Amino acid sequence: MTWPVWLLIAYFLIAITSLADRIVVAKEIDRPAAYSFLVAALGSIVIFLAPFGFYILPLPELSAAFLAGGITVPALYYLYRALKHGQASAVFPFIGSISTIGIFVLSYFFLHERLNSIQISGVVLLLIGSYIVSREVGRSKGVGKPGSALLAGIFLA
Repeated sequence: MTWPVWLLIAYFLIAITSLADRIVVAKEIDRPAAYSFLVAALGSIVIFLAPFGFYILPLPELSAAFLAGGITVPALYYLYRALKHGQASAVFPFIGSISTIGIFVLSYFFLHERLNSIQISGVVLLLIGSYIVSREVGRSKGVGKPGSALLAGIFLA
């Protein structure tokens, strides 16, 4: 399959996840901290997959995996806090644009990745599209708590 097909599949799965998150946060759980802990705890169930193929990672990769897992918990907390006070259709594009900026900056400094002008223009178009979607769709409640959405985007990068 070509990359546009994978991109469409990824966005479809993100849309389903966004909808499910919004339903659960709005109706089931009032406390974002409890939901973040629940999601993180349920993620540890993956240990039961060990019999199907498991090996110990080298220390640098293991450390990176634990760091990523540890950063996921506050990212989820701020994501669900933003969803509780804002519309999912405005929050997710906003967080996506912040994550895009974060990934761009992190890859520049840590991976020494340099984008050419076409790639930079693609990032700019993505940011503009995310901004337009979050403004047009979320006129009533919008992002809700922009600080929470901003922190979620930074942690998710």
